[in-house]
Amino acid sequence: MLRLYDKFSKGQGERRNNLIVPRVITIMQKCVEHNIQTAFIEKLHFNDLYVLILSLDISKMRQTLKEKQRQKEKQRGINVVDVNPGDAVKFLKGGGG
Repeated sequence: MLRLYDKFSKGQGERRNNLIVPRVITIMQKCVEHNIQTAFIEKLHFNDLYVLILSLDISKMRQTLKEKQRQKEKQRGINVVDVNPGDAVKFLKGGGG
């Protein structure tokens, strides 16, 4: 997982690999990064908190990848529009453009 973090965190990869931080401290740092409330942290089991942080990190990475893809498409002059399911159905039925 640290390799994924290093890939997306610019310039911090070298420093992070030299110093191995205990897992609990890393999880607390991630809780601060994701603004997870203390009361919520206290009530969750450690494994549940870990899974929550992983899922938040994965969604953040997906969002970053989508944003990079949009930037590449914009540079190439490609216009991609995100549509909701209702608009897609309307378009496919010939009612919208």
